[in-house]
Amino acid sequence: RPTRLRISVNSRRNSALGFHVDACLGSFLICNLPNLGYSCPPFDFRVPGVTSMSLDTHKYGFAVKGTSVLCFKNQALRKHCYFVHSDWTGGIYATPTIQGSRSGGVVAATWAAMMKLGTKGYLESCRKIMEAVDTIKRGTASISELRIQGSPLTSVVSWESADAAINVFAVAEGMQKRGWMLNKLQNPPGIHICVTYIHRGKGNEFVEAMREVIADIKAHPENYTGGDVALYGTMASLPDGVRGGVLDEVCRIVWDVFVTTPKTYSSTKKKKKK
Repeated sequence: RPTRLRISVNSRRNSALGFHVDACLGSFLICNLPNLGYSCPPFDFRVPGVTSMSLDTHKYGFAVKGTSVLCFKNQALRKHCYFVHSDWTGGIYATPTIQGSRSGGVVAATWAAMMKLGTKGYLESCRKIMEAVDTIKRGTASISELRIQGSPLTSVVSWESADAAINVFAVAEGMQKRGWMLNKLQNPPGIHICVTYIHRGKGNEFVEAMREVIADIKAHPENYTGGDVALYGTMASLPDGVRGGVLDEVCRIVWDVFVTTPKTYSSTKKKKKK
C-alpha cells in the first residue's frame, strides 16, 4: 500500500538500491482518483527513491492484450534495459528490450485506443468504475456472513467468510452460476472481483446476487460440495510441508494435459488384402 511504500522507499533514499513500483493493474485508475475526490497517497516518481514503474495498457488502459509500459526515472536507468550486439555477423543489432522485435500492430492499436479515450475518457471511465466499486463495498458490508478483506483503495474488492457455515469458495461457485466470475484466493481463503468498465451501473445487481447465494448455501449446502470448493478444501486440509508440493504437481499434470499433442490418424482407410 502507498503508506508502506513511503516507509520502504525512505529507507532506501540514500542507497544505490532501486525501488520498482508494480502498477500494472491499477495505474490508469489510481492516477485519476484524486481528481474524483478520493484520497490517494503518491505512489509514482513523486516519491523519492522510486526508480521504475510498470503499467499495463491492456488492462484499464483499454488497449489490446500484450501491451505494457516500463517507465524509468531517468535516461541513465533506462539504457540498462536495451539489448545491443554491435559485432554480430548479421550486422549491428540493437533493440529497446531483450525481447527483440515485436509486432507494430499492437503498438499502433494501443496508441489509437489511448488517443481515442484521452484524459477525459479515462477520468470518466474511472468515475463509473469507482461508482460500481463503492456500491459493491457498501452493499456487501451489510452481509453479516462475509467480511471485506482489508481496505480496498481501487477496483479490487475481496471477501472472506465471517460465518463458519459459509464456505467462501462456495460463494464464488454460486456467483458464477449467476454470471459473476470471482477469483479464488488463499492464505487466507478468500474471493475477489476486479471491477472493470463492463461492471458499470451493475453494483446493485452484484450485491443482490451475493445475497441470493448466501441464502442458497444456507438452504442447500449439499449443492456446494464439489468443484473448486472440494479442491481448495482438500488443499487446505493437507499439512503445510506437503500442500505446496502436491498442488505444484497437480498444476504440472494439468498443463501436461493441455499441451500434449494428441495422436492423429489417417482418414484414409487401409484396403483389406484379398
